[in-house]
Amino acid sequence: MTYDTVLPFLYAPQLGVKALAFPLDSDKYYLLILLPQNSDELNELICNIRMHTTFKYILNNLELTHIKATIPSFKLKGMVSLTNTLQKLGIRKIFEPRQADFTPMTNDENIYVTNIEQAVSVTIKNYMDLTKGGRYGNHHHYPEPISFNVNHPFLYFVIDSELQVILMAGKVVNPLNIRIK
Repeated sequence: MTYDTVLPFLYAPQLGVKALAFPLDSDKYYLLILLPQNSDELNELICNIRMHTTFKYILNNLELTHIKATIPSFKLKGMVSLTNTLQKLGIRKIFEPRQADFTPMTNDENIYVTNIEQAVSVTIKNYMDLTKGGRYGNHHHYPEPISFNVNHPFLYFVIDSELQVILMAGKVVNPLNIRIK
């Protein structure tokens, strides 16, 4: 799908990357796409990103820019097991049959947790409503749009709009494969 619109954008030559903030279904979140200049520079980009300095620089310097973006429709799904991480943080009793105490929730004394998983899903649809105003509406267009073609490997981040923190991160190696999962 091709979008000819105004979106937050940054070209960071020191990283050799274009960054584009793309709206999701909810105004609470947005997708940040980091597209290296060349298809073989994704691993170099991953090594060069220092989350606290570089990432804040990117987020703080995005500017509303007239963009002509080609972004394939894709859906990413994943499952993250939280059990080991919670146990390392000291949350152990709920996983032990003889130590777990869920009596405030049930009278059954044989209840305990075997595993905790989090499902993750990001969907980019061939639809974007720019008539809603707010974050992406009511802006003027610039004479020459900047090209942003997502046709080679890239990084993506789901960002909380209010807190400006990363909720999810990942990489897409082949965005032209319409069956990405």
